[in-house]
Amino acid sequence: MNTRPDYIAAYGPGHGFGLSMIADTNIYGAPLAEFPVTLDDRYNVALAAGYQGIYRPEWESSSFQNTYKSLQPSSFIPYGLNELPSSSVNVADLKDEARANYRWRSSEPLVGFPTEVHELGYVSCIIENCVQVDGVRRISSEETFDLYTGYSDSGSAWDITLVTRLQPAAAGTLDIYANGKFVGTRWIPAIPGRWLEVATVIPRDIAGENRLTSNTVNIRIVPHVAGGFYMPAYHWIYGAPTIEAKPETEIITYQSGAIVLAAADIDYRPGAERMGVNFEWYTDGSARGDYIVFVHLYEDVNQPPAAQTDIRPGGGVLPPGNWLPGVLRDIIWVDVKDVPPGKYQAAIGFYDPFTFERLPPDGGRDEDGRLFIGEVEIE
Repeated sequence: MNTRPDYIAAYGPGHGFGLSMIADTNIYGAPLAEFPVTLDDRYNVALAAGYQGIYRPEWESSSFQNTYKSLQPSSFIPYGLNELPSSSVNVADLKDEARANYRWRSSEPLVGFPTEVHELGYVSCIIENCVQVDGVRRISSEETFDLYTGYSDSGSAWDITLVTRLQPAAAGTLDIYANGKFVGTRWIPAIPGRWLEVATVIPRDIAGENRLTSNTVNIRIVPHVAGGFYMPAYHWIYGAPTIEAKPETEIITYQSGAIVLAAADIDYRPGAERMGVNFEWYTDGSARGDYIVFVHLYEDVNQPPAAQTDIRPGGGVLPPGNWLPGVLRDIIWVDVKDVPPGKYQAAIGFYDPFTFERLPPDGGRDEDGRLFIGEVEIE
């Protein structure tokens, strides 16, 4: 990808691991010529397959653009991280890894290659075409790297934000360390076939330890992914996030106050095909877990909902365990175009996507873990 040749001649489909994976992306592009290959089973030719092709890579496609910054809006827009990153490391780019002193280890036996290339879209993205080609490492033990913090030689330190693009093929958690000190745990929700970005705030007293010498921060990430691998593709360092103060209003809390629901306002106009709920959440940074929010509409609260939406906040990519400290504003829409006219009760809540167990509020819930937020008349 760095060399960007005009043409590639290679074995592709039929090879199995490696070359066929690359052939499935725009790195190869459409074949210009195809040649069948007759293989002799008496010989082991490691890179041979029954097919050869000559390809013209589509380097100008959007799949190879915009890799220098975060593309997932919920990673930075709610927290004011709109500037360009101060530094980054492109995982699986050997020259970039060497510059950042990147190291990685896997303790589990690997089938196939430790480095893979994927052409994937984001769950939520700021550009029209969110598809990106990028390389990932399959890691079960840990990775470490050094990145520039953006501090001046004599200036005071401030919080910084680490944003990581990864392929969330399997659910798990990440323990984040900076300059040898534990910072926090992030959650990997299982969203295979998509890019996901995870943000972590590194406090100034930890991030700024090296500002008078190297102005770099050493990051160590230790994954815990049962039956799978942590697959990072890119890391960026941004400045301090905007941390709004805890709202004065409080409807209900979860996890002993780690999650605060400050507002849940129903947004519906007569005759509209969807109803929204405007949420205002707050966390001091101690929220935990991968939970999905549900919004239900009930004609009869003892019967199944007439309409519902189940989604992680932030457009499907922000489980509570990955919220940054401060206020998170979000809207969740429910399709009501097929809901018969009438009055309905709206209820919300959280549940675990694997066990389906609902997260109990600290108080004010019914026996099913639902919080009723108001009535709406569908016309």
